[in-house]
Amino acid sequence: MACGARECIVPLMIICDKNCVFKLKPEVSFEELYAEGRKNVRFGFAFGGSLTDKLFVGIDYTFKAMEKIELVQFRRWGLKEAARWVLKRQDQDSGELLGYYLPMFYAMVCMKIWGYDVTHPVLHRPLSAFEMFSIERKEHCVIQSAVSPVWDTTLVVRALVESRLPLDHSALQKAGKWLLEKQITKHGDWSYKSKAGYVPVGIPILQQMVPRC
Repeated sequence: MACGARECIVPLMIICDKNCVFKLKPEVSFEELYAEGRKNVRFGFAFGGSLTDKLFVGIDYTFKAMEKIELVQFRRWGLKEAARWVLKRQDQDSGELLGYYLPMFYAMVCMKIWGYDVTHPVLHRPLSAFEMFSIERKEHCVIQSAVSPVWDTTLVVRALVESRLPLDHSALQKAGKWLLEKQITKHGDWSYKSKAGYVPVGIPILQQMVPRC
């Protein structure tokens, strides 16, 4: 599972477990999400499709039935581990989570459900970080999914180098120094399946490994 997918799915597991439902105001509608209209939508799973589809739908029904009669053990422990997993990956200074709006939003909802107050740093930091995703205009506000200054700087540096800009040019030197300051030297999720002897070195999204000398 990709890094971006994990950062979304883990907090979503806690959100879905709590069955969070928020009532919309009469003037707010998501009717456009339903191609044939919401009244015509058939909710739930149908035992159709291939044998594999039927198998997974059957497993899903089985687990849900087990949950209702409380046969699934360690559920509370699993949810705590999921919350801990999210908090561990939140930037301790800026409150960012992967530098993307969506996982940050899910993480905030998750932590709010988990009992944190909006004044707690766990929620206050990402709330402040949301400002960098917003573009305020006269009549409305637009939210970007990502800003990605590190990624963009890397691509620009590569383009300038390939265009034969001298390596000692002040722009390249300044960009290179800035990128080195953003380098990640902590082990990420990839380290669980990587071979021993590798140390982390890279930048967000484009993190790579190099052998330990």
